[in-house]
Amino acid sequence: MLFINYFILFIFFVTGIVADIIYANKILYGPINMSGKDILVSSTAYLSVIDNANNVFTSIIDVLQGGGVYITNSPSFLTQLLISSSGYNAVISNKGLISFNAARSPTVPNINIQGYNFRNAGEFYVAVDSYNSGKLYLASESWVNSGMLVVYLNTYSLWGPILGKYSITNTGSLCFYNTMYAVSTDIVGSGWYVFMEKIISKADIHIYIYMKMKKK
Repeated sequence: MLFINYFILFIFFVTGIVADIIYANKILYGPINMSGKDILVSSTAYLSVIDNANNVFTSIIDVLQGGGVYITNSPSFLTQLLISSSGYNAVISNKGLISFNAARSPTVPNINIQGYNFRNAGEFYVAVDSYNSGKLYLASESWVNSGMLVVYLNTYSLWGPILGKYSITNTGSLCFYNTMYAVSTDIVGSGWYVFMEKIISKADIHIYIYMKMKKK
């Protein structure tokens, strides 16, 4: 794995790509500008971004197995949390762990991933506060999940995430907690779709529905 890390560094160097290569754990507090650079997170480190309003990615986010990217805001952060990725050069490739957490946001979060390529072979978690009717788009043109993607809402909501632009390929698991998923694209692959709902009563009751589906 160390050899792979150095090899990727060499490729970035000889091609002249401007990139932030994360080899040690790094914690950043907003406001900071996240656009314009490729971000590579190695297998030995994580990048944590806290209370940054505008997380706009226009290039590549590449997280290797064992690495992580965490973007979150605290309850005292009163500015809208925006996470977006757009444009032909915008690519998200994850073999590690990515977490976008706006579950305790006091303002309406906006997560809008509509770049060219979305590849998840690791763990990808997105949490939003449904009380505030947050927006969640993971609608890249090329969309493949072979890992686990979890969408979490604090309380049940009829609005759900938008996945893919033309089609999605799922050979892993897509998990939806307290939300529905309205199929708007072609579906390829034999992966699992798991729907979870928590009913608040004297005792916490969880309902789990496991299913596979295919849209022709």
